[in-house]
Amino acid sequence: MTLAKTIAIVGSNGFIGKHLCQYFLGRSYKIRRFDSRFPFDLTKSQVLRDLEGIDIIIWAASRVNPMIAEKSPEITLDEYQSWVDTLALLKLAKWDGKLIFLSSGGSVYDSGITPYKETDGASGSNAYGKLKSKMESELQVSGLHYIVLRVANVYGPFQKLGRGQGVLAEWLNCFKNNAPLLVFGSENSYRDYINVLDVCRGIESVFNIDFSDTFNLGSGVATSLGDLLKIFKDCAGKEIEVIEHASREYDRHGFFLDLRKFQMHTNWEPTVDLATGISRLLKTEKESNGLGA
Repeated sequence: MTLAKTIAIVGSNGFIGKHLCQYFLGRSYKIRRFDSRFPFDLTKSQVLRDLEGIDIIIWAASRVNPMIAEKSPEITLDEYQSWVDTLALLKLAKWDGKLIFLSSGGSVYDSGITPYKETDGASGSNAYGKLKSKMESELQVSGLHYIVLRVANVYGPFQKLGRGQGVLAEWLNCFKNNAPLLVFGSENSYRDYINVLDVCRGIESVFNIDFSDTFNLGSGVATSLGDLLKIFKDCAGKEIEVIEHASREYDRHGFFLDLRKFQMHTNWEPTVDLATGISRLLKTEKESNGLGA
């Protein structure tokens, strides 16, 4: 592994972006941080300066989440157009590095049998997934060197609230405020949850892949909402009131990801199981509020 790589993190102020910055700075990489709204100046002369010396771009930026994608198609269209413009700009600048795009393993697959494989239908199961699918397609025909990572449901400290994704962040907020946990949909519905630290490790593991391709990145484990709730309560160490709601229009019943292709090329394995990850979340919350461990 070459430690001198210069990495541009687009969306460096976001949940995953902040963790990526912390992770890579601790491993002696050179980091360049870019805003998610206008990551590069839209002039050729400036973009050449922006990109100078950058080996890898990690695209962890998005102003669109599942809730916004359903309710604000104009913002979704603007996100897509900004992506198209950015790819054109990178080609115009003749940038020859690697672009790692974080797509959605939970929303992009629309056909096949779980666990989803990269060869299954991936046109999007909802408006958010359709956007990610279109962005993937634009990248795949761009002529740039790319890696698409279809990432499962990411969780970890300091995840933003109210985005229609991130159930553990929402439950943590309820727990902090002594409020009931809100559960949307059937407790039999299931997801693939991956800790943000494992996502950072997974991204690093593709740095030296010398071909363009698409991979799943998740835990490879299906966890039902009911089981997730039990783990959360066990880690919290007390009974917690729960309020159940009907599933939202953009929710799907379940998914988890087949990781065999990714692991064959990287030897990566997830290291943080759900019980450990949730315990760490609760510990971080207690410490940030001065409650001790």
